[in-house]
Amino acid sequence: MVCEKCMSSAYCDAFAVTKCKICGYKIVTPHMPGGRVCPSCSVTQGLCEQCGEKLEEVPDGEDNLSAGR
Repeated sequence: MVCEKCMSSAYCDAFAVTKCKICGYKIVTPHMPGGRVCPSCSVTQGLCEQCGEKLEEVPDGEDNLSAGR
């Protein structure tokens, strides 16, 4: 999950390897700067994968995970 700020930011096309700031999982991204939080920790902690900031609360039924179900 990515916040609105990071969704609209520009990134350099280059592979980046970072570690999740929570669990230490290796994160590989096709852009720089690399992600700060792994996808798993992003979902469980409610943080942006890219910047690591807290995501705004999304009302039930309006998240991207339930789309198409």
